Amino acid sequence: MNEKERLILARFLFPELTRSVDIEKLLNKADAGARLCRLKYAEAGFTRDVCLLIHKETTWIFCLRAPELSSWELSEPEEVREACILLLNGCDECESDTQTVPPAPAMLLSRTRFEQIKEESAALPVHILSDLLEETSGDVMNAPRLARIMKRCTSEGELRLCMHGSSGWNTQYASYIGDPSGAFMLRIGSGTEDWMIAAPTTKAEFCNAITQWVLKAAPI
Repeated sequence: MNEKERLILARFLFPELTRSVDIEKLLNKADAGARLCRLKYAEAGFTRDVCLLIHKETTWIFCLRAPELSSWELSEPEEVREACILLLNGCDECESDTQTVPPAPAMLLSRTRFEQIKEESAALPVHILSDLLEETSGDVMNAPRLARIMKRCTSEGELRLCMHGSSGWNTQYASYIGDPSGAFMLRIGSGTEDWMIAAPTTKAEFCNAITQWVLKAAPI
């Protein structure tokens, strides 16, 4: 990895920690055959902020909020599955969700407009928030659901994914918000792309999506 690629990855994965010595150590372990994922998750007082570095047969997990950069190494698929469950505060549904179900319809909206609505959401009642989301997306079914979860959010997650391709490093950003009634995964356009997809999901599906990306580079 050359210095330009290292800087691009650092800015994307760790915008607040670009010049950290620990980040330099982590990126020194990456190469063109590796994939990287920064995962942040918070739920009911539980928080995690880690970076996963995936090589062909080995996955390293680096804890970013420890006094010193700590890590552990995984080599078996079952170890990876168990680690992903623990990183999301664990739960029986993550462990038992092996069924394949058709994906629920997602809503498409402007990334810029959603960010504006999100900034205003704390001061808005649920029904007004729902109306604004419906107005920008045209989705009468998902807008009320997303509005309720935005107002009553009890869990949040963030994914920053990096994979090396023929033209260099490709990056992808996604986030997760949930409450006891359900959840959404938010996939956001890269760079100046002004789109966002909000897909209904569950914590188990979010956990499984991360696990499959780590194990098989499956699309998020």
